[in-house]
Amino acid sequence: MRYPGLNLRGEVRESISFDDDDMSDVEDEVFIRDGKNGYKLAEDFNAKRPLMAPRRTAKSDINARLKARPPCRAFCLIILVVVVVSMFPLPIDKIRDWIISKTPKEDASVKLLPCNNLRVKDVWSISLPKLTTDSAVRTIDVNEDGFEDVLFSFGTGNNYDVIPADVFCPVFMGVPPPCEGGVIALNGVNGEILWRQWLNDTIFSLQCSTDVNGDHINDCLAIGIKG
Repeated sequence: MRYPGLNLRGEVRESISFDDDDMSDVEDEVFIRDGKNGYKLAEDFNAKRPLMAPRRTAKSDINARLKARPPCRAFCLIILVVVVVSMFPLPIDKIRDWIISKTPKEDASVKLLPCNNLRVKDVWSISLPKLTTDSAVRTIDVNEDGFEDVLFSFGTGNNYDVIPADVFCPVFMGVPPPCEGGVIALNGVNGEILWRQWLNDTIFSLQCSTDVNGDHINDCLAIGIKG
């Protein structure tokens, strides 16, 4: 580089002393040796710019590094939220209940819950030997005690046609003839026989859906092989 009014015929050496420990905000000064008058400042020769650009100060570098770092407060808040959530976990449905308003809950005393475990327990049982049945079981409150009773039709098998009725009924069934079939009613509370009607036919169908005589109890129509 050339500076006006400066003769650099002699040896020109740059003697620049920089020490990292002596760095400050003041720009570095550049000295030039001309071989005659010793060291002179470049400003004395009306230089437009020094031979070397001034070094950047360490303070600006430190400020740049500090500004590039994320704020510590935001990082600490994130860590705090994670710790609190892990210590006190809340189900998603609870958070939803807090955010979304719900209608008032119904009274727990009238709330019906579904059955999740069904168990069958025998209330009563009865044995009716020597009887057969092919009909459906009907339920009617026969004795008007508030509990439905059980009705069904029955037969006594094919022996009735082989053995005379005068012999078969007293000996095998313990009743006078006829005893080929009939209808029986059982108490719905304890299974006791309320009544039994013997007929001269095997009954296979029983219909109890109409009150014929108007006594507020449905009557039954029995249908057998012979009619």
